Amino acid sequence: VSKMDISYTDCEDVSNVGAFFLGEDFIVWYTKGLPGNKNLISKIEYSCDGMKLPRTDEFSYELDTATKQVKTMTVKQYYTTTLEHTYVYTFNY
Repeated sequence: VSKMDISYTDCEDVSNVGAFFLGEDFIVWYTKGLPGNKNLISKIEYSCDGMKLPRTDEFSYELDTATKQVKTMTVKQYYTTTLEHTYVYTFNY
């Protein structure tokens, strides 16, 4: 059984961008407004059958000061302590 241990920031997820990173059915969830994260994701750690996997995703954000919507999001994927990938997403509303 796969599991995602998710940590959150103190910032509200007003645009529900976290839905893009939670599970394989994200498009269905997103269009329905689910899962409706209260706050932005800061980190995801993965495990399978009770064993922690070496992958970790860390999230950072640039927010619009007036609307609190995410302008850019950077996701860094680590394998153990080695940075493997960095993705930068830009959002236009």
